[in-house]
Amino acid sequence: MKKQYARFIILVIVVLGGCIWIDDDGSPGINPDAEETIIYINRTGLFVDNMIDGEFVGTVGPDSTLYITSRYLDGQHEFYSVAQDGNLSWGPTVFTLYDGEVFRIYLEETGMTFSVDR
Repeated sequence: MKKQYARFIILVIVVLGGCIWIDDDGSPGINPDAEETIIYINRTGLFVDNMIDGEFVGTVGPDSTLYITSRYLDGQHEFYSVAQDGNLSWGPTVFTLYDGEVFRIYLEETGMTFSVDR
């Protein structure tokens, strides 16, 4: 009788084990492989060096745009920009990006503004 009971328990575990589904892909509609994009829009007449988390990511020229795209930009980051002539700087500013977002940073002589497309 104990052997039959043990077989029954094993059979139940095997059958139910194949029927359990765990949603570990995140919320519906979120694509964890989506690329995040950061766009620096320079509205000054200066060359501006840009850093994310203290790492140099590129220079944007006068009245130009710099695009940075990666699948690994989601999360919290610190943004800092400085004009090459040293007279203007923007930040540091901390912002959190989520999968697939486009984060625009507008660099103007009066300050830094942002917009996000989710």
